[in-house]
Amino acid sequence: GHWSGHSIFNPNLTDIENTVVDVGVAANGTYNWTLEFQCKNAAASGIRFAAVNFYHRKPKIDQEEFQLMMERLRALGLGWVVDASPGLTMVDQQKCIDHQSYPPLDAKAALCGQGLRDDRTEHEELFV
Repeated sequence: GHWSGHSIFNPNLTDIENTVVDVGVAANGTYNWTLEFQCKNAAASGIRFAAVNFYHRKPKIDQEEFQLMMERLRALGLGWVVDASPGLTMVDQQKCIDHQSYPPLDAKAALCGQGLRDDRTEHEELFV
């Protein structure tokens, strides 16, 4: 997929390629976590932007589970993304937990505040 928004931190950074590169399959056949790789190439200079997002069903995980995700990331050859400066940024989710901002695991799917492009058909909008 592609992220086609504008960042307040870097307004010239748009249309970033996104790929789910690994999934932690749960015992019931669903998933517990995913790893998403993001990359933007610059024609003249190579990689302009690269990131990895660690997504988990639980807002906080133990160190063992995090290490498993890191091992899987490195096995895919993407460890350089978290090793490069500025490195991995951990986001503490405790405030969201305390505020009860997380939806229940069986919550209906939503777009999470993301808008749909006007040039897509109704059918395409279902698969964004």
